Amino acid sequence: MNLDGRVRCRPPYEETVWEPMKISVALYATLQKFLPANTEGRRADMELEEGATVGDLLKRLDLPPKLAALRLVNGVQSKPDKKLSDGDKVSIFPQIAGG
Repeated sequence: MNLDGRVRCRPPYEETVWEPMKISVALYATLQKFLPANTEGRRADMELEEGATVGDLLKRLDLPPKLAALRLVNGVQSKPDKKLSDGDKVSIFPQIAGG
């Protein structure tokens, strides 16, 4: 109700249309086990919700962020909050050597 006692009506519900974006992800070395089932090799094409980030991709793959030592989006090192775009190529590497 409004302050004047009248009932406020909401506009009709508008259904949001979800347009997936397609990305290509490559997991290297010990991370390949996190690729979707039935994936051959180290690369998989995936669909994510528009506005998804590298961190969202890691969650979707069930890949713990601490294992993703190096994350590249289109060849550029990226943080988990980097937003992805349709057609992006993501490469994820584990820590290769310690020191």
